[in-house]
This record gives sequence, structure tokens and C-alpha cells, in this order.
Amino acid sequence: MDDILNLQCPRCASVLTVRRVDGIENKNITCPVCKNRALGREFKKPTATPKGTVYNNRASGDTRLIGQLRTMPDGPVYPLQEGRNIIGRQASTSKATIALPPDPDRRTSREHLIINVQQTALNGFVHTVQLYKEQANKTLLDGMPLVPGEELILKNGQLLALPSVTLRFELQGQPTDGFQAAPLP
Repeated sequence: MDDILNLQCPRCASVLTVRRVDGIENKNITCPVCKNRALGREFKKPTATPKGTVYNNRASGDTRLIGQLRTMPDGPVYPLQEGRNIIGRQASTSKATIALPPDPDRRTSREHLIINVQQTALNGFVHTVQLYKEQANKTLLDGMPLVPGEELILKNGQLLALPSVTLRFELQGQPTDGFQAAPLP
């Protein structure tokens, strides 16, 4: 295992597993989570788990920490799976893996958001969110609009305001920051 190296992204603190090669400190490395590109010397050896981004659950056997979305204020809960989770409104032609109830105005797309759940080298998970397509109606993460093409790391307790529903990202057993996003206009 001497040819494997764990490095921590200087931007998002995700832990990457890379093959050790001569001169890696002068080679460009792209973080698969935040897409930050930097020289190998800017990446550091992993330290403590960054609060709010990587969640370790394999050692304890607690699968609940993979995450879930809770419809606000007290609606149904949708568990997230490892890999790609497509969130959208329920429709016969939808590719959504998490199908939200249909809204009469159809402002929430059939495929609206993607939440990627990736296992890290430390057997934890990192959760990222992005719009499914550029034409999606206004969607907010903690009150800030999501921009097409942008992938952001989710933190426990953050609110995703879709046009017809607000969802809270939750990791059971993890503290939330208590921040409440403004509703969509």
C-alpha cells in the first residue's frame, strides 16, 4: 500500500486517494468533489474530519448518516442512497430516484436536483448538490440561489427551497446550525 497516498483538498477538505508518483508535488490534481485544481504540494495529509462536510459511519455501522431529505415543516422523509440521487416531481416520465408529490403549477422539474453521496478514503461520506439542468426554476440553498453548473457541499441542517417544496438535509446524530432559509418569493 506504499503506492497509495491520501491527500486533503485545500478548498473543500475532502480526502482524496491518489497513486504516489515521483514529482506529485508539481503535478496538477483535480478534486472530484469541488472540482478545484491545484498543485500536489497544495494538498496536505488529512487531519481531523472537517466538521459539516465528511461524515464517518462505517466504523459504527450506523447507516443513517448517509443522509435524508425532510419535507418542511413536517412532511415525509426521503432517505439518500450512496451515489447519484435525482430529486424531482413525480411524473410517469421522470428519472427521479426521489419523487416529490406533483405540484399543480409544475414549477418543480421532473429531474430538478442531483445530490451526490460519495464515500471518502476515510470511510465517511461527502454530500454535494447541483441543479439537474440549466433550465430549472429558481432553487435556493439556505437562501442563496443555486447556479447551473455549480456543485456545492451540503452541510447538516441546510435547506433546499425548490419552487413547490422546501427540503432540509439531515444527518441523524449530527448537530445542525439552526439556520433557517427564507422561503421562495
